[in-house]
Amino acid sequence: MYVHDVSVLRGFDGIPFGTKRKEARNALLKATGLHPTVFKKGLSKNTADEYDGFHVYYDSHDCLEAVEFFGEANVKCDGHIVFPADVKIIMDQADDWIQDDTGWVSVSKSIGIYAPENDMEALLFAKEDYYEGLF
Repeated sequence: MYVHDVSVLRGFDGIPFGTKRKEARNALLKATGLHPTVFKKGLSKNTADEYDGFHVYYDSHDCLEAVEFFGEANVKCDGHIVFPADVKIIMDQADDWIQDDTGWVSVSKSIGIYAPENDMEALLFAKEDYYEGLF
């Protein structure tokens, strides 16, 4: 079982936010052995990479800006398993949570929790200022 390692505002699995798509794909292939499927989500202008258990999002310059974990993914942050886990565990990462009808967002830490029934279904980590201006 592979456990993804996230560093808040910095990156994941040793790949810094801001890394070019090709370099990020190569690093993920080396770390996980997985190849992505390219997809486009909703009204997004940019394509993303879909892997088993996570999506990798890129900005208009094709640089890594966020990763979203779901399903069977296993994720640790600061040495603690945060996904799958109780929402309260990840809530310790920030003190500025904004709740809406589908979960919570920390603008200062660029973390998004999708938990429509208070049961965490997905967890997003992103570069600094990812949510700036949205709330």
